[in-house]
Parts: sequence; structure tokens; C-alpha cells
Amino acid sequence: MDNWQIRLAVAADMDCLAKIYLQSRIASGCFLPIEELKYEDFYKDIFDEEVYVYEINQKVIGFISIYPPDLFIHLLFVHPDYFAQGIGKELLTFAKSKYGLPLTLKCLVKNRKAQHFYEHLGFVREEKVQTGLVNHDYYIYCLRK
Repeated sequence: MDNWQIRLAVAADMDCLAKIYLQSRIASGCFLPIEELKYEDFYKDIFDEEVYVYEINQKVIGFISIYPPDLFIHLLFVHPDYFAQGIGKELLTFAKSKYGLPLTLKCLVKNRKAQHFYEHLGFVREEKVQTGLVNHDYYIYCLRK
């Protein structure tokens, strides 16, 4: 890849990040029903979190949000045009080096592709959380080493 960096998100990034969040959730096919997904979801979902962006040649193409008190990765999303290019791995490597271990995250039960990705990187599935809402059950994953 060309010139890339991971940096703390700034206010000017937020519109782009909200679009990536929406587009990526739609493209995955796991966040259903699609008509319930909203651009505004991003803003409530990053409340009290630190957000870092991944950019190539000054173009933001992905991000990770972390709730530092719990070392919890709440969101990890990459623009669909850049899926499977190592960007998610770079963002997780960054989080590990910045925050240390253990790191935890949640992953929708329906999102088998993401589960495989996290397990390949050493995350271990620890529990299943049943929300009582259709398509909203998720697994808790932890990276301890």
C-alpha cells in the first residue's frame, strides 16, 4: 500500500467515519434489518470512546473505537472497497500496542467472517450474549496474548 497511517480521529473525520460505518454494516449483510441502520448510529455508538482512523494517502478508509477503561474494542470497520487488505489487522495491532492486553470485543453471532478474522488473530470466544432481539445476539471475544 501507499502512504498509510493510523491517527486519532478529529472532528473533520466524523462524517466520513459515519459513512464508512453505515456502508460497511450494509455490505457485511449481518446487520439486519438494513432499513434500521442509520447514518446517525455512528455518533451514539462512539460516545465516550477513543477513535483512531486508518488512512491511505490522506484518505480515511477505516477506523477502530476503543473504550479505554475496559480495554474494549467497540467498533472496527473498514470501507467495503478495502475489505481483506490487512487494514483491520493493522488497526488491531495498533490497539494492542497502544492499550496493551487483554483486549475484548463483541461480534454478532451471524457475522461468521468477522469471527474467523478475530480467531485467526488470536482472539478467543468467551461467551455468547443473547439479547432477546432478532439478529442481535453476539459473542464476547478476548485477546490475552
